[in-house]
Amino acid sequence: MNPILNSNVYIPDVEAHTMPDGRLYIYGSHDITGDTEFCSTNYVVYSTDDMIHWKNHGVIFNSTEDKYEFNTCLTLGAPDCLYKDGKYYLYYCTYGNGMGVAVSNYPYGPFIQLGMVHPADGDSIDPAAFLDDDGKVYYFWGQFNLKGGVLNDDMRTVDRKTIKQNILSEHEHGFHEGASIRKINGKYYLLYTNISRGKATSLAYAVADNPLGPYTKGGIVIDNVGCDPKTWNNHGSIECFNEQYYVFYHRSSENSIYSRRACVEKIEIF
Repeated sequence: MNPILNSNVYIPDVEAHTMPDGRLYIYGSHDITGDTEFCSTNYVVYSTDDMIHWKNHGVIFNSTEDKYEFNTCLTLGAPDCLYKDGKYYLYYCTYGNGMGVAVSNYPYGPFIQLGMVHPADGDSIDPAAFLDDDGKVYYFWGQFNLKGGVLNDDMRTVDRKTIKQNILSEHEHGFHEGASIRKINGKYYLLYTNISRGKATSLAYAVADNPLGPYTKGGIVIDNVGCDPKTWNNHGSIECFNEQYYVFYHRSSENSIYSRRACVEKIEIF
């Protein structure tokens, strides 16, 4: 049933990952009920082994407790999490256009600050990380124009020689923000927040033969128009769990653009 978590839990910008322990984990921003802005200063994570019962692992990262390079706490935006070589890397963005990474031995944390991700620029939001079959880690970020490149072995710097601009654009693809990448049947699928219908309420996808493109625009996967009077944005991901593909997303609630709740639907990919 949607929304998938308790009525007092607001987890938008959902990135879902099936981890080595066999459980599916959802990472996202954390809206606070009754608040008048998006997100908060912490992340919480939930996991499931049956898509019905969800375990609350609590706060996994908090900008008020961890030491930042800029020595201040900031609101945390849409994150992603990547497993590589026995470690879990939590990529996050802050209000103020910064991107960072924290590391843990477990998918549920606690995550310890590793450092800021470089290069960072004025469009440093909504990070997405993807481990390809050859061991390369691709990193994506941006609003209106999607940027991407290959991460170095330190997991926090992007090889400048590999950076590509305008992987997706607002003009050509309706790209607004919130990219999420998966490899399915030999093709690379980018799910992203689409604004071509006038509001950022829908998720669309694009397909490529290589992680950095070029991408061909597909169609709309899901649209939140009409779900709540204050509906504004969407952000989600595709993940396979127990041989079934799902699309994870969020929708507004309580006649507020801020109280966003996690939802999921089964999808078929051909």
